Amino acid sequence: MPDPLATLNNLRQGYRDLERRVVRAYHTMANDPRQIQGEKSHVLSYLHAVQTNQPIIPFDEYTCITNNIHSMMNVLDETARRLSDIPDSETLPVVHRVKTGKPGHPKVEINKQVLQEALLLRGGPGSLALPFGCCSRTIRRRALDMGLAEPGHPVYVEQTNADGTVSRTYTSSTAAVSNLSDDDLDQLVFDFLRTFRNFGLRMIRGRLLADGHRVPRSRIKASFLHVNGTPNVFGHREIHRQPYRVAGANSLWHHDGQHGLIRWKFVIHAFVDGKSRMVTAIRVSNNNRASTVEEVFHEGKDRHGSPRRVRGDHGTENLRVAEWMEEKFGIGSYIWGRSVHNTRIERLWYDVTHNFGKKWKDFFQRLEIDLDAQEWALAWNHHPMTLRREPDRSPRDMFIFSHLQDGPRGIQL
Repeated sequence: MPDPLATLNNLRQGYRDLERRVVRAYHTMANDPRQIQGEKSHVLSYLHAVQTNQPIIPFDEYTCITNNIHSMMNVLDETARRLSDIPDSETLPVVHRVKTGKPGHPKVEINKQVLQEALLLRGGPGSLALPFGCCSRTIRRRALDMGLAEPGHPVYVEQTNADGTVSRTYTSSTAAVSNLSDDDLDQLVFDFLRTFRNFGLRMIRGRLLADGHRVPRSRIKASFLHVNGTPNVFGHREIHRQPYRVAGANSLWHHDGQHGLIRWKFVIHAFVDGKSRMVTAIRVSNNNRASTVEEVFHEGKDRHGSPRRVRGDHGTENLRVAEWMEEKFGIGSYIWGRSVHNTRIERLWYDVTHNFGKKWKDFFQRLEIDLDAQEWALAWNHHPMTLRREPDRSPRDMFIFSHLQDGPRGIQL
């Protein structure tokens, strides 16, 4: 038969270990809901052990332990609730159904401003049916009613030839492309590559889209080869990544400071949204003060909404952002960690250095380099990215449609 005193001491030691685990889970707000569920399982297992050995535990101690265990469960439930990152409100009211008093289904009304932006991002109504929750034909009709689209040409036109045969001329139904001449396109590509010499086809396409030019990929590729010549390494470069999951846009921002230009007293600070990889704020500064990082954060927050959580390293320049987040959203809303685990921003630094940071190691001006940062962010936010089991989407596309589909976070409706 086990020694009751040894069993009691084991239970006491187990309680101390359990308490430390729960406190750590609460303060770090672990990203994986399965980890929170695992901690809850440990708490319930310990409660079962305490109830089984109730006869050997003093009454006051037993009462204290059970009360504390219930408090631990409440803490873990609260952590799981915060981790789920519930949207600020229901999904944005983009589509309304209005009863007209006539037979049939209610009329579908769509917010004009949202529809205009969505058509610019995705090009046509076919890809908007799922996020809008209505038929693509309905979206097409509303776009025509609002003057956001031109009536389509007939699918084909028949023409009788002199020999009596009938030929059909088909018209395209894809989005209208830019009427840029080859020379104009070459000049634009030349200007982009002169500023960002390591731009590839996708970044060039994103920069063209940011200027309102929708150009077929084949023309961009031909222009790139004409302007730049055949590159040494050309083709798809596959990047293997671990699965990354957050609830939606503005659920988690990553930020850091890049010191590649510190020799010339320049530091690049950036914030990137974890869901969409959208650059929400970027600035080139001549210092690494906490006040500067806070200013960059508020610029991004005022433009794109407040993130629910922010992740950064242990640098003292991050203190003010951490203070603001914890005052606004509570303990755990700022996640401290090593830079090697801050994957979104660390991956972004490669593109920053590769596309414009490296160039400025030999030649730069304060205002010009900051303009480069903004122009690069514009191209990055509009360039299409290859996603697993999904169509290509730009960071701006994913950011906006996440607010529509996953619910709004951090924005004022």
